[in-house]
Amino acid sequence: MTNRYLLFPVLGLAICLCCLASCKKESIDNGDNGYPIQLSFETDGRNIVLNWTETKTSDFEQYILVRSTNPIPDDPTPSAQPIANLDDYKTTNFKDNFVPFSESIFYKVYVKMGDRFLFSPTVEVKNDVKLLPIQPNRVLYDTANDRVFLFDGKLNTLYRYNYETEEIEDSLFFANTFDLRMALGNHGNGDELYVATNGSSTNLKIYNPANFESITTMNVGSIIFSIASGNNGFLYLATDNWQRSFAVYKRSTKQFVSGDSGFGGFGDSNIKVVSSDGFKVVQTASNQVIRYDLNAQGHIADNEFAFVQNSFFGVLQDIASSDDHQFFCFDVAGNILNNDLDLVGTLSSAEFLFFNDVAFAADNSRVFGITNAGEFVEIGLSSFNVDKRASLGYSPLRIDRDGDKLLVVGLVFDNFGFAKTIVDKLDIE
Repeated sequence: MTNRYLLFPVLGLAICLCCLASCKKESIDNGDNGYPIQLSFETDGRNIVLNWTETKTSDFEQYILVRSTNPIPDDPTPSAQPIANLDDYKTTNFKDNFVPFSESIFYKVYVKMGDRFLFSPTVEVKNDVKLLPIQPNRVLYDTANDRVFLFDGKLNTLYRYNYETEEIEDSLFFANTFDLRMALGNHGNGDELYVATNGSSTNLKIYNPANFESITTMNVGSIIFSIASGNNGFLYLATDNWQRSFAVYKRSTKQFVSGDSGFGGFGDSNIKVVSSDGFKVVQTASNQVIRYDLNAQGHIADNEFAFVQNSFFGVLQDIASSDDHQFFCFDVAGNILNNDLDLVGTLSSAEFLFFNDVAFAADNSRVFGITNAGEFVEIGLSSFNVDKRASLGYSPLRIDRDGDKLLVVGLVFDNFGFAKTIVDKLDIE
């Protein structure tokens, strides 16, 4: 009987000592606000740098960083999306490069200790990215001058937007125009903007892109589907003329020089100059590609045809090309061809992806793409494996590269279905 009652005080003392040891261990990590880990942040453009205090627990296994577009509760275990797992307890910072667009982003850091966790307070980062009250259906980048041209068919207006100052610099109204085709080029000592309206106009209008002043108009006698400039004194057009579906015009005289009947009548036909001297031009439509080699007088010297079997899903708004013109992509399946029209690989082969647009890394090691699912993907050009994949939080339209940054034009929809435009800048690492 005596031993039975003596057992309870001894057991109770052991439990108290155990609790005291546990409380003492936790109290070593508690900060001024009662949280074991303190979390702060800095913004770097659209990137967010997280900093936290080093944990003092001896049971450390890893830091787990979580992110959400909704407030993160003080759950005892991570409940939001993990964005990083860090095994070194001395690591106390992390740069979040691909932050999904939202009015607010919330972060919390957990310290994993076996089946237990310590955690920081939740921090909120408010997004101050500027949204434009337009909905462009055509986008043309001019990275040499830090600007992008945005045409809103509902407003019949072309806007010139500077993505460094984040200001609309100018606008140009086109009466009764719901769509247009655009290209940039150079003639003489000045830059030029080439515009064909509605996909039904036979007039090619030429403007000064810096101030939208009209320079001249060319009547080509055919509906213009696409425009390219080789900056070599010639303009290349895709038209609905069956005999001149590919047409070369001399810029100085505005006269027709040569043409071919390869893709007559295709409204989705695109043209891209794929040589540094401007005398090798690729034209695409559906799953067909033609490369034209031209002489110094603008006459077609040779052509080569290719049929790309796995590109039935549609063409990109414009042909994407690498800086050195060695590679290009023309369809939503992400088929990568070299300028000899050999198929190098397909971006969607690794995973089932449909691309709105792609851009090449400066060294041709990677391809960056935006998909119709609102994702950013990074794919190695040698392996064609998806190395990075992230949700953007908006509907991306066009992508281009400016040095070490990627530019993405997209639409941000509110709860009522109304859209505004974001011109996003993402770091490339």
